[in-house]
Amino acid sequence: MPYGTYLTSSRHRTNWYARIVIPHDLRDAYDQRRELRKTLDTPAR
Repeated sequence: MPYGTYLTSSRHRTNWYARIVIPHDLRDAYDQRRELRKTLDTPAR
């Protein structure tokens, strides 16, 4: 899969996030955003 989803923790390691890279051909629909991040509401500890 050329565009992956990734699990990342916040900079202060308080929450986990899902990070999805938006393909170039779909960025117009997302206001030229490069990625989407969504909190998973789970502690990173």
